[in-house]
Amino acid sequence: FTTDSGISLSYGSSNKNGALVVVGTAAEPVKLVAYIAGIKGVWKGLALENGNIETSFKYCTIDGAGSVNIACGANYKAAIIFGNGCSDVGRGVMTNCVVSNSGGYGIAYRTGDSITLTSNTYSGNTKEDVYTFKQ
Repeated sequence: FTTDSGISLSYGSSNKNGALVVVGTAAEPVKLVAYIAGIKGVWKGLALENGNIETSFKYCTIDGAGSVNIACGANYKAAIIFGNGCSDVGRGVMTNCVVSNSGGYGIAYRTGDSITLTSNTYSGNTKEDVYTFKQ
């Protein structure tokens, strides 16, 4: 990803029914990374605000995201944000992934949303690796 680029699936837009499905293997994880390796907060990250239950990540690496705020006008820089901190519900599953070098949180989601995080590892994130915010 280039500077401040990213992926956004928002409920209020034409892509409200989309899901992001990222599936690698232990031997060959899918890499969502900045064009400059190992630098914090180069690219925007993934704003998954539409609540699609099919959104999932398995065996992936997300590195260098979290460059800009991606949630409802609030200060939520994150590599991945499920939901948006306002009214849009977050849903998704993340298993066996690495989230590193975020310019903010590794993963952020709203308390009570249906997010399942299993066997993930984190390193070098500026703020908390996993942050739950209140609506």
